[in-house]
Amino acid sequence: MRKLATFLSLVLCLITGVSYAGGGPDAYGYIWRNNTDTSDVVYNWIDITTIGTQVTGLTDDNFVGPFNIGFNFHYYWSDNPKFWVGSNGYVSFQTNCNIASTAIGFPDIPTAGGNNNNFVAPFLQDLKHDSDDNTVNPSKVYYYTNNVDTLIISYEDVAFWTNTTSGWQGANSFQIILCGNDSSIIFQYKTQTGTWNSSYDAVANPLIVGIENLTGSVGLQVSNNVYPSPNTAVKFYYPDVVTYAIDDVSPEYNDNADNGGIFWLKDQIYTPVTNIKNTGNVNVTTTFNVQGRIIPYGLITPVYNRTDSFNTPLTPGQSDILTFGATFDPMAANAAPHSSFTLRTSTLLTGDDDPSNNTKDTEINVVDSTLASVVLKYDNDGQDGDLSWTGGNGGGGMYFIPPYYPCEIDSLQFYTFTVSPTTSFYANIVDDDGASNTPGTTLYTSLVPNSVIPQAAYAWLTVPLTSPLTVTSGGFYVSWVMNGDSIVFGTESAPPISNRSYEILSNTWAPYRSQSTEDMMIRVVLKGSTATSVSDISGVGTFQVGQNYPNPAVETTQIGMSLPKAGNVTLAVRDLMGRMVYTQELSGLNQGSNTINLNVSSLASGLYTYSLTFGETTLTRRLTVAH
Repeated sequence: MRKLATFLSLVLCLITGVSYAGGGPDAYGYIWRNNTDTSDVVYNWIDITTIGTQVTGLTDDNFVGPFNIGFNFHYYWSDNPKFWVGSNGYVSFQTNCNIASTAIGFPDIPTAGGNNNNFVAPFLQDLKHDSDDNTVNPSKVYYYTNNVDTLIISYEDVAFWTNTTSGWQGANSFQIILCGNDSSIIFQYKTQTGTWNSSYDAVANPLIVGIENLTGSVGLQVSNNVYPSPNTAVKFYYPDVVTYAIDDVSPEYNDNADNGGIFWLKDQIYTPVTNIKNTGNVNVTTTFNVQGRIIPYGLITPVYNRTDSFNTPLTPGQSDILTFGATFDPMAANAAPHSSFTLRTSTLLTGDDDPSNNTKDTEINVVDSTLASVVLKYDNDGQDGDLSWTGGNGGGGMYFIPPYYPCEIDSLQFYTFTVSPTTSFYANIVDDDGASNTPGTTLYTSLVPNSVIPQAAYAWLTVPLTSPLTVTSGGFYVSWVMNGDSIVFGTESAPPISNRSYEILSNTWAPYRSQSTEDMMIRVVLKGSTATSVSDISGVGTFQVGQNYPNPAVETTQIGMSLPKAGNVTLAVRDLMGRMVYTQELSGLNQGSNTINLNVSSLASGLYTYSLTFGETTLTRRLTVAH
């Protein structure tokens, strides 16, 4: 294996005495050449089907990953340790890059904005890796890394999508080679048979070949409407001297690394956080402002508006957390009438060269756990789209992280209808115990019969569980899977968007191709929290803080909390003006449940907040003192 790795590095990635010619340069300085232009580029297909790892989970218009490159591949001005494989003939260096066809076919390179950037595309076309009938689709994808300086991704006999019974035709074999020693990129084309679906004959960009940077503002397009010829190679050369300098910072995510929708409790107080990243190629050493706003659904005026200074120096690709200096109270007079919000963060760097990525939105939904039933939902009952899969066996799902534990799932809700007298569907709950919190163990499944599904027009369908399902930590997925044609499920595109939607094809989960622009209308009904004492706070999966008991407190009160691991906690009590009235360092606490006895006899009657900080996480609740 070591000898093979060395051989690949020397044969494919060593360049000496290159005189540049051909396409480009782009704004950054990349140029491309092919093996018909010069002897410096040689077609040399490397078969990795016996030494590589097969990529599974690819279907139609989806992506899978991440996978380890094995080294930091320098692409434009960023270093990338991981990659994602797209079903439509591209590889990206960021999550949520799901490139599907549009009215013009596929987007021109470069196209700024959105999530579909930071990729290399040797064969960006509508490709299909599964079958809509019982025929065997030959499509396979493999990758191989020598963990030093060479990564190869090979698409073997990958078919075109077609609107035929099987859904596929033809076979295309091409590969991508990333060379770490000089940051070059090689596309190789072995065979090409069949044609794209005839619907692409009339569009401008049926098949794109090229590369695009992480902002989408810089890229190099080789072609947009021709089939690559067999036994050819295209090579992209990293510039010898980089003169392109870009000052750029952006919010990478808010609250969580997925920038996924979150649920907050009505009676807790929250401190918004955002992760700021240097997305340029020069050091950022100057202080700049970051704005955080929380905006109710359907409105423009924020109910929270805070601007803080960010003064942490960032090298290219580096990021750091900013915790805003003011809290958000869902029960404040201007926020209390609302339950759905957008947390919008914006970087305000003077001289920012790419303002298109300066804002990040995250969905917030506030729920009242004291109600008998608590509905977790990302939609606002504004259905404006439909989802159904040809073949009648696909599905869709949403990911939920409840705002309290333990919680009991009582029922599921789906916005749906059917025009078939026989079609049914499966309603499922799946644990997030797969790798990196992906779908894993099926916790519940139920076949929903045709007789209860709304007929001919959309309506909410409630699917009660046979018995409540208790969740003590983490999150879960709720899905529908079709059991026949002619059933449709609602989607909503009005912001805020949760980024929590998934598609299920050939029993494989993948981020929904419209994840950044649509939510599936799926809801979960929980039983309200019945916690009446600190002993009800349990679980070790996350940091949790319970409501003090008794509340109101007269002389003493207890606060329950659960720690994901042993450690230290800081307790702070403040009055409504934000002034600290009590603080205590609690050291040597055990993993799991812990209880604090708080003496409030010296505090005046009134309203207070108490905050518990564990690591970088602070949770806040209200406390009432009544002597």
